Amino acid sequence: MTMSLRSRRVLHWSLVVLVALSSLALIDALGIARWHRPTGYAALALVAARLGWGRARGRAVLASGGSAVARWACVIALAFSGWLYTTDMFWGSEAVEAVHRTLAWGLLALVVGHVIDVIAVRVRRRKRAMR
Repeated sequence: MTMSLRSRRVLHWSLVVLVALSSLALIDALGIARWHRPTGYAALALVAARLGWGRARGRAVLASGGSAVARWACVIALAFSGWLYTTDMFWGSEAVEAVHRTLAWGLLALVVGHVIDVIAVRVRRRKRAMR
């Protein structure tokens, strides 16, 4: 079973959109707070699909690179901590909220690092192509 480059790009950009929407939903002025939970769970589903696709191909998850694995792990942990916050046992728990918030900032840092890496690679390729 193989996934085309196009399918991987659709999966990638769908995850980007879902994570962005989940984050933007927290801005009260936008009035889309109700989107936070479903977009977070949908992001989890996309990560699960990506991991399942890698497993079906017989490739180790780490073959995608440590940075990608870190971002996926962060999305999984965010969904889990967000779900925990909705349970009776942890409803209103400041500790769970703090973990969720820390993970969100961590994901933002990982995404910024990813974007910087992508830009750096493209700049290096362009310089090599110009020689």
